[in-house]
Amino acid sequence: PALARALSPALPEAAAGARVVRARATPLRYRPGRRCTLRLDLWLHDARGRPFARTLFGKVYHDLAKATSVYREMQLLAGSAPVRDGRLVVARPAAFLPELRLILQEPVRGTPLELLLEGMRDPATAGDRRGWEGVVASAGALAALHTAGLAVERERPIDAELRRFAKRAAQAQAIDPQVGGRLAALAGALPAWRARLLEWGEELTVVHGDCKHSQCMLTPAGVAVLDFDHVGMADPATDIGSYLATLRQIGIHQALRARGSPASADRARWLCALEERFLEAYCAASGYGPDFRLRAIWYEAAALMRKALRGFARSPRSPMPPAEVDEAWRILATLPPPEGFGEGLALPTTR
Repeated sequence: PALARALSPALPEAAAGARVVRARATPLRYRPGRRCTLRLDLWLHDARGRPFARTLFGKVYHDLAKATSVYREMQLLAGSAPVRDGRLVVARPAAFLPELRLILQEPVRGTPLELLLEGMRDPATAGDRRGWEGVVASAGALAALHTAGLAVERERPIDAELRRFAKRAAQAQAIDPQVGGRLAALAGALPAWRARLLEWGEELTVVHGDCKHSQCMLTPAGVAVLDFDHVGMADPATDIGSYLATLRQIGIHQALRARGSPASADRARWLCALEERFLEAYCAASGYGPDFRLRAIWYEAAALMRKALRGFARSPRSPMPPAEVDEAWRILATLPPPEGFGEGLALPTTR
């Protein structure tokens, strides 16, 4: 009842005299102390007392300033040119309740892209073709976001994260000298390419900030990109590198789970081919050239570093973090070497 009373004046239908008579909130995701995502099933009466129902999704934030910022950015995105002309689909904000730090958004109906990519098992040698096509289509949606000319207040500089990589790797090394040492070596090497990013045309645009296929949904209107909690200003290559790293991560996990079976090796090659096709589609849609590809590849290695650190924090004995570190080194080895490469920076032999 308290929720129904709070929602009634906030919903767009309130202007026409509707009121919420019953509300059911179902928690979907919860990050203690940070965010709670809810499904809200509402039963309403219109001005004439006629019943109707609707479903919304809500997010409760730990901080009013964060909630206010996210709501403002969702409004900006919903009114942007790529959303208006159908090149990008987003969840439209429905209402904001500052006293509850609650953002309400309209539902997006479609097929989650992650359902079409994950769950590959032996003896399959490739993934679902619909997953392939969805990933390629998502490249165009991300290009539309990055080239929309939008600007937000928050910035997401990579330099601060590189410093966090080094700090967290040192902490891991104190727990497990072997795996932590490998994390520390990668954390120490990544900044060597920092000047190269400038040479390769680093720029600032609006970015999603947590970009991966699981944030995409295939809808009749096009590809929807969801969850803009981490939106900010950064090099668009950060989003693309993160997306590529998530595809690479699936291949790593597949190989470990299947103990390196021939079928899992084929699936890993299929995923690498999908990475390349995604990058090609993105560059074609955005107009970015070869230098962008180099930046995206470096950011893919950085994203694998991030995933390895998070994985180690969750499960220090998991084989995933060292495998992700090895894959990051393989990716870095495909880039032009940074200045001073011959003066001490060496790519380790991976196992």
